[in-house]
Parts: sequence; structure tokens; C-alpha cells
Amino acid sequence: VSTQSTGHFRTCVAARFRMLKVTREEELTRCLSFIQQNLNSGNPQAQHAALVALNENLETQDLRFKQLVEQSLAILVSSLQEENFDLGKISSLILRRLSPFHSTVIRNTAFLLVPLLQSLRTSPFEISINCCFAIHNLIVSFEDGRTADWIPHFKDILEGLIFASERGNNDLRCSSYEVMNTLLSCAPKNLDSDIERIVEKILNLLWEYLNRNNGQLNTQEGNQILSSLCSSLHYAIPRLNEAVVFKYSDMAMTIVGNILSIPNLQPSVVEEALLVVGSIVRSLKDNFRKYLTASLTFLMPCLNPSSPSPVCCIAVDVASDIFSALGPWCLSVSDSIFDAMTQLLKDPGVDRYVKPGVFIFFGEMAKAIGQNFQKYQYVMSNALPMACQVVQSPSPDPDDDSWQDYFSSLTESIFLCYSGILRSRKDPPLIYEFFPVMYRVSIDSSRSQDVSLALINLIRDLSVVFGSHLKEDLKSFVRFVDECLQCDDQKLKDVAIHVKEVLITFL
Repeated sequence: VSTQSTGHFRTCVAARFRMLKVTREEELTRCLSFIQQNLNSGNPQAQHAALVALNENLETQDLRFKQLVEQSLAILVSSLQEENFDLGKISSLILRRLSPFHSTVIRNTAFLLVPLLQSLRTSPFEISINCCFAIHNLIVSFEDGRTADWIPHFKDILEGLIFASERGNNDLRCSSYEVMNTLLSCAPKNLDSDIERIVEKILNLLWEYLNRNNGQLNTQEGNQILSSLCSSLHYAIPRLNEAVVFKYSDMAMTIVGNILSIPNLQPSVVEEALLVVGSIVRSLKDNFRKYLTASLTFLMPCLNPSSPSPVCCIAVDVASDIFSALGPWCLSVSDSIFDAMTQLLKDPGVDRYVKPGVFIFFGEMAKAIGQNFQKYQYVMSNALPMACQVVQSPSPDPDDDSWQDYFSSLTESIFLCYSGILRSRKDPPLIYEFFPVMYRVSIDSSRSQDVSLALINLIRDLSVVFGSHLKEDLKSFVRFVDECLQCDDQKLKDVAIHVKEVLITFL
């Protein structure tokens, strides 16, 4: 740690601290001294060694270390623009990791954002990628009320990320769009004009890319570009109002249709393209009906038992969104989609995680087409009791937590499904098939909030539809309703208040 040590020796000492990841007081004091002396030495080798030690011990929460990190910010920022690649690389790595461990030392967001954005445009690709994720972590790390610090820079960040995505490096492009997705998901609602510009930009990029590379899209790089652009579109659309989405929906649906017509696409591209459709459906609601027939041309092949599981799950969710948004407008396509969903339940080769979504779809379909759902009752009379048996059976592998997650998801989905059926007809069957499952869940302290919400909604629907006719059966759930009244989840509590009011009228 002597100031007379050579750069090589300093590097060796930094490596020692890297291996130690200092924990003892004595070692921490020596590490702090080493970093401070060499960081201010003006010698690039010594500074690099100091930054290596700083990076490897960045998780240290000692107050003295935090103060040293704060004092180092100016050097870290200036090193980004140095010609010395090693200094720029280690500095960008520290800035990338800084926010999760030491967000409190960042007192001026602009002080970091401006050089980070400049590095996106001019630094070597490896450094620019680190700067991308430094911006990402800066956005997501603040939970102490200073989140708004980066919002005035929203437009500059977007433009910087777009510029970086077009510099010709695929890794930087993917990183830029990944960070853009985070930025869009965190953005407040008052930035519509900026987000509209990014939607228009992404759509134009997709349009140009599809036309420019016709016949050469199914490459690794092509798939990554399409996936990244669709992903950002999926994150941006929900931030816009319905009128703005409608303005771009023709172009967006045409592009999605063109993408999904490309043979042998990677599943990740299909997933992201379908998510764009789901975002459009939820934004346009019943105005999506102009795209109903066209959307089936690319949705139906994804509802095939041979489709990759993630693709199939998203396609099922999009179908649920469509029926929820369009209601009776979906009657013309209900037979074909119902048949496809039934096949997903029957096929033993379909991943089990697809099936909860299918039951949720049946519930949405029942609500959408009302009494017309009765013609499918012969299928539901078999499928729902079988699902009830599955959720009450022992886990095939008690040591595998994924089975418990699956049972929880399936339980929630059959409750949601039956709630939809209850609302679609006046004489729903299978009532007594559900009570054993419902009671078992109601006394299970380990149930999830989602399952509790699905159950309390089902109890509400049963109470409203049947009232005193199920008086004795509904008594079994009074304790569960009271538990929901005492919970912290406001949504759950609101439904429980309504259920309690209904139950009081006949219990």
C-alpha cells in the first residue's frame, strides 16, 4: 500500500483484496487506505488497481466505505471518457453496480446520467453496455422518494438508448431495448407525447427492417432485433390512451401479422409479438373487433399442442383478453377457439402450466357469450371435476416446490372459471363438486393472495346467484370471509365487505 509501490505491485495487492472481499476491521482499514492513496495518485495503473479493489468490495456497507464511494464518483465519471480502456471499463462496471448497494450517495442524478448517456453514444461497446445497465439500476433502485430525479431526463434517456441500439452492435442493441423496457414500465402517466414518439419510432424501425431484410429475417441477429423491438412496443402501448393506440393499431397489427408469418421463428419472437397483440386488445377494448378475424390467423397456430409451452401460455392469455374485451362479438369464433382450448386440456404432451390459463379462458368465454356457453357444458362437466380431483390429490413430488405452485395456480383458475360460468347462466351445474375444494382452500393458511381473491369472488357469486338456497353450505365460509376482512390487501377486503353484507341477509 506504499505510495512508492509500482503499478504491478498495486495490481497484485488489488487482486489480494479481491480474493479477501474484506470483512475484518483491520483489513477494511488497509483496503480503504490502499484505494484512497492510489485513486488520487494520477497514475492510470494505480487508479485501475484501486478501482478493482473498490469494485470487488462494493457490497461493503461500512460508513467509511460509503464515504469513499461518494468521493470516488468524480473519478468514476471522468474515467468513462478516458482513452484508457481498462479504466473506462472498470469505472463503468462500478457505476453499473453502484445503485443497488449505495443509492444514498447519489445526491444528483444528473451528475451521473449526463456522462452515462454520453458514453452510450461514444464509448466502446463493452463500456456502453455497462452504462446501459447503470442507467437501468439508477431508475429502479430509488425507493426513498427521489425517483422523480430521473424523470426530467426521460426524453434524453430514450434518445440515448435508441442511438445506442443503432450503433451496429447486437449485444448493445439488446441491452438498450432491455433498459428501455424498464424505463417505459417505470414512467409516469404524464409523458404520453414522449412515449407516443417512441411507439412511432419502433413501428417505423420494424417496418423498415421487415422490408429491408425480406427473406433474411430468420437469423439469430434478426430474431433478436425483432424480439427486442416487439418487447419495447409491448411495454410502451399500455402507457398510452386508447385514442393514441387506435391511431397506430392498423400499422402495429399489420407488422405483427407479417412477423408471425415468417417461418421457423424463434419462440421468443412469437412470444413478444403476441404480447404486443395483448397490449393492443387491452387498450382498444371493444374497438379491437375490427381485428378479430385477422388475429385468429396467427393466434390459432399458437394454440396447438405442439407449440412451445411459453408461446402456448401467452396465446391462451391473449385469447382470454380478446373475449374479455369483445364480449358477444366473439360468438362467431367461439367454436373454433373452444375446440383448440379443449385439445390443449386433453393432450398429455401439453405442459401442465398451460392448463390453468385454459380454465381462466373458459371463465372469460362464459362471461363473454352468456347463455350461449351452455352448449359447451358437456365438456366442462368432465373437465372441472377432474381438475378438482387434481388439486386435492397429493403432490407427485413433495420435495418439488413447482408442484405446489402449479396446484395453487390450477386452484385459482378453476375458481375463476366457475365464477364465469355462474355469471353466464341461471342454473349452473357442478355446484357441489366445488364445495370440498373451496372449504379445503378456505382453511389453508398457506394459500396465496391470488387464490384467496379468486375464492372470495366465487363465494360472492354463489351468494348472489343462489342466496338462501345454499344457506347451510355458505355458513362454512364465514370464518374465511372474516379473515379476508382483517387482511391488508384492499382489493380482497373490499370483496369481503360485499360478501359479508350479502351473507347477513340470509344467515
